[in-house]
Amino acid sequence: MLQQLRKITADDLARYPERGPVEAVVAAHLGLVAEQVLLTNGVDEAIHLLCETYLEPLDEVLVVTPRSACTRSTPGATGARVVRVQCAADFRFPLAKVLTASILRPALIAVASPNNPTGTVADREQLLQIARAPPDAALLVDEAYV
Repeated sequence: MLQQLRKITADDLARYPERGPVEAVVAAHLGLVAEQVLLTNGVDEAIHLLCETYLEPLDEVLVVTPRSACTRSTPGATGARVVRVQCAADFRFPLAKVLTASILRPALIAVASPNNPTGTVADREQLLQIARAPPDAALLVDEAYV
């Protein structure tokens, strides 16, 4: 292994590899076609691409707060309106508030599970309830801190 590490150059470390070949390997492992897999350079890029792809100016995005800066700021950069849903005083996941706010018919609902900075987790059943609530909304489940 040490011999392999010695072969790595500064140029190798200064760039990301091409995504296509790695996405094909991941897709095969998951039993998917490569077009169903998108690997990104971190969760921030994934959120950025999702927002740029699916959001139009004036679309509404539900975000549970407190939340890390990326999910709060990236949707707004597309011209979308960020609707903040405050977690409970004890930081429990605010399922009822999210479901109530989904009446606004958001284009995207962003849930971090576990949440940063609170550590709050939205369980599978809560996520399924949210996914069923607004019929045309995309659900972003950010599990970066799992």
